[in-house]
Amino acid sequence: PAPGLSVESRLDHSWPQEKGGMASYPGIKATLVTGDVIGKIKAGKAVTGVDATKARRYLVELCWSVLRDELDPSDVAPAIRGAFQDHEVASSNFADVIWLASLETEMLPDVRSKLVELAKALCDRDRGGGEPLLTRELLIERCEGEFLEECSLIPSSVGWKKKEVRINTRLVYTQNKFNLLREESEGYSKLITALAEFGRSGDGNAAAAIRSVQSLIGYFDLDPNRALDLVLDAYEHAPTQDGFMELLGLFRKGAHAQVLGFKFQNHAKASEAAANAVANRAEADDSDGEEGEEG
Repeated sequence: PAPGLSVESRLDHSWPQEKGGMASYPGIKATLVTGDVIGKIKAGKAVTGVDATKARRYLVELCWSVLRDELDPSDVAPAIRGAFQDHEVASSNFADVIWLASLETEMLPDVRSKLVELAKALCDRDRGGGEPLLTRELLIERCEGEFLEECSLIPSSVGWKKKEVRINTRLVYTQNKFNLLREESEGYSKLITALAEFGRSGDGNAAAAIRSVQSLIGYFDLDPNRALDLVLDAYEHAPTQDGFMELLGLFRKGAHAQVLGFKFQNHAKASEAAANAVANRAEADDSDGEEGEEG
C-alpha cells in the first residue's frame, strides 16, 4: 500500500460522536468530494480538475462518501475514470483505499458491510459496460484475508493465512538441496573462471565482478554456500586483491563463519592424514632397516 496513504486519510477526521464519546465511524472530512461534486457524480457528469497532488485524498473521500450513503457503489467507477486519465494508477490507488478502509472499519460491522458491497461492485463491470475498476488479483494483493473472505474472493481466511505462511516459508526460508551428480558444472566452471580473472586483475573493477558473480549464481541456480567457498578459495590465491572483500558482502555474514569452519575442519583432517602418512612411511622405513641388519 502507498506509504503516504494512511497519513493522508487521517487528516481532518470528523468523527460523529455517540453517547459516551465513542466515534460511530472514523470517517474523513470532505474537502474535495463536496455536495456539488456528489451532485455531479449522481447526475452522471464527469468530475475534472482533480489536482494530482490531492488524488489519493480525493479517492479516500470518494470511498467514504459511499460508506456514508451519499453515493451509490455504482457511481464510483465512472467518477474515478472521469477524474483521472491513467486508469491503471487510479485503480491501484483505490485498491489501497479499500485496504485502508477495511482496517478502519474492523470494529464497525454496518459500515464494513457497505465497504464489502463497494468492493464487489468495483469487481463487476460498471454500468456503462466497461471493464471492472478493480480485479480479484489486485484486491488479493492488497487486502487482508478476513476482508477477502467477506467479499467472497477467497473461501476461507484461515486457510488463506496457512497458505500464505507456507508460501512465505518456501520462498524465504527453504534452502534447495543440491545433488552434485545431477548439477550442471558449467555454472561453477564459469564462476571459477570469473574469480580467477578478477584475482589476476590486481585492482580490477569490483562492481563488474559482483554483477558477474550475481548473474552466474542466479542464472545457473548455484548453491550460495559452494559459491562462497569458491570465492574464499580465490581470495586465498590472491590475498592482495581487496576487491574480494566486496564480493564477500554478497553473502550472508552468518554463512562466512560456517563455511570457514568447514574449511578449517577439512584442513585439519588433511593435515592429520598427511602426518599419519609420514609416520607410517617412517615406521615402514625403520622396519625395512631392521630386517636388513638382521640379514
